[in-house]
Amino acid sequence: MRHTSENLALELRKVTTEWGIKDKIILAVSDNAANIVSAIKSVGWKQLGCVAHTINLTVKDGLKNDDIQTIINKVKEIYQENQNKPVPLKLILEVSTRWNSTFYMLQRFIELEEAIKSTVAILEKELPILTAGEWKTIKELCKILRPFEDATKTISGEKYCTASLVIPICNGIRKTLLNLSKNQFSELIKNILEILRSTFEERLGNVENSNTLSISTFLCPKFKQMGFSNDTTANSVKQKIINMIAAKITIKTKEDQEKMTTSKAVTADNADTKNIDDGNDEEEISIWSDFDKKFAANQPKGSSTSRAIIEKQRYMEEDIIPRDSDSFLWWQQHKQILPHLSQVAQERLLKFSNEEH
Repeated sequence: MRHTSENLALELRKVTTEWGIKDKIILAVSDNAANIVSAIKSVGWKQLGCVAHTINLTVKDGLKNDDIQTIINKVKEIYQENQNKPVPLKLILEVSTRWNSTFYMLQRFIELEEAIKSTVAILEKELPILTAGEWKTIKELCKILRPFEDATKTISGEKYCTASLVIPICNGIRKTLLNLSKNQFSELIKNILEILRSTFEERLGNVENSNTLSISTFLCPKFKQMGFSNDTTANSVKQKIINMIAAKITIKTKEDQEKMTTSKAVTADNADTKNIDDGNDEEEISIWSDFDKKFAANQPKGSSTSRAIIEKQRYMEEDIIPRDSDSFLWWQQHKQILPHLSQVAQERLLKFSNEEH
């Protein structure tokens, strides 16, 4: 079957129906290929590009340089000759479809620099010689690629909420690349760095504008408002959160009122039946009458919006938790004091499943 958007859409409908999750899809995360993006949208789901894949594409764009490719090809050739050598730490070969593999290959090459130089010098087979300048280029290249490796490794986690990490990670990459641009690199690496910065901005520069990601970031007790670089965006997200809480409060209030109305109707029917049976029109005496009156008097006052603002503020006043903490567990522990916002968090805090291809 050809991987056209139409065929992919049919398969998505089929699989999600078989799994019984067709009506439970919040959004679909995919790579950035046009066919799968079109297929997801045609099914009617919200599509979000895989951030790890996007970062990988950014790095690949940055490495499309003849001088860099010449060095990488030399490294590969040396690897081919030494891959079966019985050494404690073996060389690593890049795989084009594996994220960060170029970084890992070059990083290992640096770790084995002295051993490689010695081995190449005594081998009978003629192998490419890396000049001092090329060794320096490899080291500088690893330095500017490391932020992307750190980001990809973090965003590909499986045991914690990853959607809320995207915006802080992208802001961290941007800041780190800016700081790196102040270093005294060679002209070649400076050019690569500028390509990485511009490509990153082109692909992920507007990530804070994602409604899905911005809400997830704000609802993560590790970040809240601190996860944003733009105060205007953060304030906009706050208002969206307030509206979501207010909607939950409105629904809960309506449900409670309906239950109370039903309960009163049942009580009245029972009382009428009892009065008919007993021939007694006096008010029924209950040990809970006084408590029920106090309970009714102590129900939350104010509009849904005003109550939502208070609950949002209560969340903001809670301490930021460490980055290695469990956000889902935090919300479980705070659902009593943040009853409506915890429901929003349960729906909006997402854990992406990222796998290297």
